[in-house]
Formats: sequence, structure tokens, C-alpha cells
Amino acid sequence: MMTDSWTDMKRRSIMNLCVNSRGGTCFLSSKDASKDSHTGEYIFNYIDKCIENLGAEKVVQVVTDNATNNVAAAKLLKEKRPRVFWTGSAHTVDLMLEGISKLP
Repeated sequence: MMTDSWTDMKRRSIMNLCVNSRGGTCFLSSKDASKDSHTGEYIFNYIDKCIENLGAEKVVQVVTDNATNNVAAAKLLKEKRPRVFWTGSAHTVDLMLEGISKLP
């Protein structure tokens, strides 16, 4: 499961969720979160509800960026769902680039 937020041309704050599997990536959900504070708890609740709808046994990992509110959401998710991994993509890309830079 992957999530991200952005501001559209109408200045609305949009949050989205996509899922990835062997079959490819599929859009799952989006919501206008303009009127809400994007706290860790808010993000956790959005993601956790989507995990419930998909079936928790089908979700292995959640990928986000490393924003502080996403880190807070990750802590809440790890408490409730210790079998689901949470990865900050910026960190993953950094590790990948470090590995590539060491290639001969």
C-alpha cells in the first residue's frame, strides 16, 4: 500500500492510496483532506480503515515519505498491526543510491 498527499490547483489537500501487487499498481482511494489537520493519528486512521477494507492479511507493507506526521502514523500502525512493515520511501531511495554508488 502506498500513500501520498498533495495540493491540487484548487488549493485542496488531497490524500490518496494505491496498492501494488504482482499484477501491478492500482488506485484504491483518495480523499479531500483540506479541512483536516494531517496529524499522525489522522493519517493512521485513513490507512488503517483502508487496510480493514482490503483485508489485513493481504497487506504486507505501507510506503510513504519521511514526513514527521507519517512517522507518527507508522508508530500507531506498528502498535496495532505489528506484521505490517512501514517504509519511508526517501530513506529507501537513499539506501538504493548508496548501493549503486558502490558498484564498480
